This record gives sequence, C-alpha cells and structure tokens, in this order.
Amino acid sequence: MSSPPSTLGQYQVIREIARSNDIVYEGYDPLMNRRVAIKELAMPTGASTQQQEERLQRFRREAQAAGTLNHPNIMTVYSFAEDAGRTFMAMEFLDGHTLRNEIDTKGIIPMNEAIRIATDILHGLAHAHKKGVIHRDIKPENIQILSTGEIKITDFGIARLTFQPNLTMDGQVFGTPSYMSPEQVVGKDIDARSDVFSLGVVLYEMIAGQKPFAGDSVVSITYAIMNKEPVQPSQMPYRLWQTVQRALEKAPVARWDSADAFIVAIEEAMQSGTVDPSNNPYLQHGLSPSTSSFSVPPPVIGVPNPYAQNPHPVHTPGIVNQPYNPVQPQNPYAAAPPLGGYTQQPYGAAPYPGANYPGANSYPGATYPGATYPGAPYPNASYPGQTQTPYGQTSMPPPGPLPTYFPPPPRKPLVSPETAAFFKRLFLTFLLVGTVLALVTVAVQAIATAWQRYAAEDQDRQLIVQARQQDARIPVEERIQTLEGLRGRVQSDTMKDEIKRNLAVLYEELGRKHIANNQDPQAESAYIRASALDKNNSALASNLASLYQTRALAEPQPNQRILLLNQSGEQWEIAGKAERDSQKRTEYLNQAALVYFTAATETKNLGDPSQYSRARQTLYAAQRVVTPQSDLAGQIQSLLTTLQ
Repeated sequence: MSSPPSTLGQYQVIREIARSNDIVYEGYDPLMNRRVAIKELAMPTGASTQQQEERLQRFRREAQAAGTLNHPNIMTVYSFAEDAGRTFMAMEFLDGHTLRNEIDTKGIIPMNEAIRIATDILHGLAHAHKKGVIHRDIKPENIQILSTGEIKITDFGIARLTFQPNLTMDGQVFGTPSYMSPEQVVGKDIDARSDVFSLGVVLYEMIAGQKPFAGDSVVSITYAIMNKEPVQPSQMPYRLWQTVQRALEKAPVARWDSADAFIVAIEEAMQSGTVDPSNNPYLQHGLSPSTSSFSVPPPVIGVPNPYAQNPHPVHTPGIVNQPYNPVQPQNPYAAAPPLGGYTQQPYGAAPYPGANYPGANSYPGATYPGATYPGAPYPNASYPGQTQTPYGQTSMPPPGPLPTYFPPPPRKPLVSPETAAFFKRLFLTFLLVGTVLALVTVAVQAIATAWQRYAAEDQDRQLIVQARQQDARIPVEERIQTLEGLRGRVQSDTMKDEIKRNLAVLYEELGRKHIANNQDPQAESAYIRASALDKNNSALASNLASLYQTRALAEPQPNQRILLLNQSGEQWEIAGKAERDSQKRTEYLNQAALVYFTAATETKNLGDPSQYSRARQTLYAAQRVVTPQSDLAGQIQSLLTTLQ
C-alpha cells in the first residue's frame, strides 16, 4: 500500500491524489477512453481479522450504496472489484474543488449561490432517500463543486441502506460532530430527517460564514447541538431563517419530513417577500405574524427538545414578581424627595380672607389678605427675591409707550441670477454630452458582443461540420473521443445539445458492441452514459432496462438478482415516461410492473420476514405503473395482501 500499483483491474493508475482512511488514485479506463477515480481499500496496520472483515463490509456497502444511485447530483460508481488482493471501486472523476474550499476562500457565499448549492444537494438526497440510502455524513468536505458549476455528493462511506441489515449497533456514533443531528449524536436510529438536519447546518454555514453549533471541543459542540438554539444570521432573511430553523429542530418529528419538503419550503421562502425581524412591527410588539400581510411557515407546537437536560426555566434570585393591581396602582411619586430643597414647616390655617386655596398656610409676616409667600410683609411684595419698599410703593418705573421695531434689511444672495443661469446651462450641457457618450459606449459594446457571438457561432458550425463528416468505418471509440474533444470547444448551447445527442448515439452503438462481445459491465457503462447525455430518449432507457433484465436472469446470487431486477424496472419506467407513442408507453410501463413483480416475488421467496417490507415497496412501485384492471394488477394486489 506504500506505493501505487501500475494497474488495478482494467484501469491504469496515473497518480495518487488523496489518502485518508482509504487511498484515491487518478486512473484511466482504456476501454471507455475516460478518466476515472479509483478508491482502494486501505486496511489499518495491526487490525484484527474481525476488524478487517468489518472494514471490507463497509467498503462494499459504500460501493453498493453509491452504485444503486443514478442522479446528476451524486457521484457515479462504475464498478467494484478485487485485483491481486487489492479491493477497489472505480468512480466518476470529479474536477473542481470541495464546498469546504469555497467557504474557506470566500468566507460567506452569496445568498442565491448558497440556495442553488443547497437545492442541488437536496435533489440528490431526495433521490438517495427514495432508494433507501441515508448518507449520514453531509458536510462541505463531501460536496464537490465542478468547474462547470455542477454539484456532486460524494463519500457514502458511512451511508445506511434501509433495505439491508444495519452494520452499526445502537450506541455507535459515526459522522462529523459539527454536522450531526441530535439523534445521531446519541447513537439512535436515524432516517432521512438526519440528512435534512445536516444540510440545514451546511446552508447556515454558507450564508453566515460560521457553524450554528460552535465549540472548542467535541464535547462542547455536541452539547450545543443537543441543548442550544442557533442565532439568526444578519445576512439571512426572516422567512428563509424560519425555513432553516425548522430543519435544525432537535426533535426529528418537528423537522421537514423529507428533502423534497425542504426544497419546496426554500423555494417558497425565496419567492415570497422576505421580512427582517428588526423591521417587523408585529414581532417587536409581540403580535402574531398571522395578523400581518406576509406568510410564514407554520410553527410546530408542542414538540419539546427531547434531549434537553433542564426543561424548566431558571429562577433568578432577587427578582420578585409583584402582581399588578389595577384598582390600587402604586403611587409613582410616593418616594420622591421634597421639591425646592427645603423642609416644609407646619403652620396653622390661614386666618385671613384670600388665603382660601387648599393647603394654603399662613406664613410669618403675612398679615394682609393675599400675602401667601414667605417673607412678604406687604400685599404687593408677593414674589420671592423682590426688593422690599414701604407700603404702597414699588421699585418698578411706571409703564410708557413701547419703541417702534424696524426689521433688518434682507441679505444679498450668494450667487447672482446671471451666475446661477450660467451654471444651470453648464450642467445641462454636461448631462447631454454624458448621455450621448453613454449611448455610444453601449452601442459599441453591443456591436462587439454581436460580432463575438457571430464569430463563436461560425466556429461552432465549422466544428459541427467536422463532427458530422466522421467516417463510420472509424472505430466507435475514436469517434467518441473526437466528439468529446469538440464538446469542450463548442460555445453555443444549441451546438452543445447537438453534440450531446450525437454522443448519445455513439455510446449506444458502443453498448451494442460490448453486448455482442459479452462485455455486460462495459455495455452498462456505455448505456448509462448515453442516457445521461439524452435523458428524453426512451430507446436508450429501454436498452439499459433490457441489459439489466438479461443480467438478472443469468445471475445466480438471489440478492444481486433482485437488485438487477429493480434496476431494470426503474429503467423500463423511465423509458415509459419518456416515450411519446401511447402504445409503446403502455408496453414499457407494463414491462416495468412485471419486472417489479418478479423482484418482489424473488424477495418473498428468500424466506426472510425482515425483507417483506422491501418486497412491499417494490410492489407499490409496480402498482404505480401497471395498467389498472389487468391480470397483472390483480396478481400484484394478491401478493401485496399476502405480505401484509
């Protein structure tokens, strides 16, 4: 294992590109003339026989999990084999970089780009979940962003296959702590909602630039996942935050129940008006959002945190909650200090007329009616601080006529009318000249863009003519290689689509060639490639379905035969949905139902009651496509009743 081998099976090893638990090489497939990634099982030094067997089972489980799936957002596994004691799998070669590199480089990913990446991941997860595969390790390191912008889910090393016995016992924990769901942290049984939680963490990290559950150690991180609630990032709109918050619920029953539901919620959140909680008067005043003009996802009520250690609120010492009494409100001024900075002295009631106001007191020296201020010995000395004069006199002069007021003269304008008119004309001139220059610049750019487009289309036409002129006597592998080279040089979308269709025809021809040479695995790879290039071609899907069905009839192992039958049924169903002719469509769908029924019968004949659920799922798929009221529909219902 210290140095890479020169070959592994049919593949040529070019170089080692990664090494962790296993070893990944860049390789070349001479039969298919393509680059591949080869993942070799690496046994740890000093491992016991039981540990080695467990590692081999998990490696085989990873290949089977990824090999079961066929989706644009999931890395494709081509084959699984052993060569000279080396166990390996050949996979699709992915260029580009991981989502971890993207986050570490940019810090925060723009909102629309983050939503696109998360939605593509969810589409891949939805497909995997429907096939009974739970990834269990969704994180940025396992998301590949290709140079074309496509998103691929990788590394199904700890995936769980619901249709097979679980290799993980209760209490065993597998995954990356920062992205694990609460039920995964405690080693409970998990389902698709665990992947939904992990994707919610990834989406939060892309938009916020940090993880929702942070910590300095595994213990602190898992404690935050189990007990703490994440904080809304300032970059995330309120409606989208509610969607992500539901994905991060502690209890699985409170989350989105599937990846498809999460996708719909994200799309609705982005299409509707987003509301910032800091500008939401309903939330600020404690009102229900239902009273406002916007809509929010329905909250899940009555689902407490099943992992919380202290569900009761903590009482803060020293805070006494007094009940509010509307009849006897407290006097807010009872404890106020006396005004004026002096202490009132008690005096008797006012003995003179005129001191008739409530609380009016007789002060020393106030011997005349109306003298109510301290120290005012005369009736007209009634203001504190006024100079005392003999009775009947005053220090103020007698009133006289008021002086006439003349307003100041107006200020002169800063700019004369002539100067203002000049600057106005100058501004209009600059505005007109700037507009003309902008129009000229836009026109020049439009002409340059049109010329570049014309030149690119002319080059594309020449390339297409070159592709069409290929001699049919040239080996199909060489023609495929030529078209693949032209595909990277073509810029027009129309021309790219034409090359894809031509490539699909050539890959179909290559598949027939492999079948004639009894090379079924190579034929399967060719048909899969053809279907990926022309997804609406029912003939390609029917060819692949026939190949799987033929291989199933020749397969001696029951489990592998059942798997091939299910794959055949899926391809027959795809062919039926893509076929435009109604008669052929009915034939394809009935063929799919027949193959599904055969697979369910094979599963029942295993005699293992734990596999009956798997058989029922296959029968449900058959009922979905079979012609109603047909004999086959009756047989399907009869077997389904027996299994139930």
